[in-house]
Amino acid sequence: MSFDQLFQITYNISLAAVLWATSLRMGLVLSPKELGDSFLRGRMMFKALFVNLVIIPLGVWFLTRNLGIEPGVAIGILLVASAAGGPYGLAASQLAQGDMAYAVALVTVLQLTRLVTIPFWLGIFLPFGPAEIFQIIAALVLYILLPLALGLVLRQFLKAQRGKWARRAMRATVLFLAILVVSGILLYREALAALVLSWTMLLILGIQLISLGLGYLFGGPKTASRRTVAVTAIVRSSAAALLIANEMYRALPFVTATVVTYGLAAIIVSTIAALVMARAGQAQSEAQSINGKVE
Repeated sequence: MSFDQLFQITYNISLAAVLWATSLRMGLVLSPKELGDSFLRGRMMFKALFVNLVIIPLGVWFLTRNLGIEPGVAIGILLVASAAGGPYGLAASQLAQGDMAYAVALVTVLQLTRLVTIPFWLGIFLPFGPAEIFQIIAALVLYILLPLALGLVLRQFLKAQRGKWARRAMRATVLFLAILVVSGILLYREALAALVLSWTMLLILGIQLISLGLGYLFGGPKTASRRTVAVTAIVRSSAAALLIANEMYRALPFVTATVVTYGLAAIIVSTIAALVMARAGQAQSEAQSINGKVE
């Protein structure tokens, strides 16, 4: 067995494990009522969903159509644009001192709606027929909906133990995500090196900064919710995008390399943005406190 074959096996196993652990944890943590209530956040939720599920995918599609991007790169960017709701958005929101209750509700809704929005957008953006769309839906059901349903069932049986198992699922997600990133970098090292040293890196950073601005603009009336939507808009579900890349585009390494590059850049950009917003909020609070004392 060659090293690349070993990396491919490790990559496939860790990708499946990340998706299963993430969805299983969501089912363990949230009750069916809480999942339903996540959809009832009113106008603020609608605006955040509109940014993540409509504006960003359409904007990215417009860019890929008009900038003469290499096909593999364009497909990879379209995959991540279609896959909203990356779980790291919760960590970034916490770092930004955002509205965490809203963050959980938003990421939950995004993770559920992408079962519909990913096949929908890919059916429009890419030359997929009914057979390919069905294959995508089947993969999403197997790796996202099924573990979510299993988590909801286990939640009823575990009761007092469900918190412990949810924490275990979270640790498994972090572990396998690290393995996924490392194996992906080693497996697609040549394509990744070519991307990082090209204009594609600037395009990815540009998309993420625009997403940050749109999220803040449409994030609602309060600063905390604006921060939440802003950082969540940057972080797409790289694991879901990688699943489709693995299913449909294994012969095109630039597709997967683009998704990996976007995912790594999103973690860095969202973390920096979150820390800057948190620092700005702290400075504002200190200034208000000083002004209050002076008055």
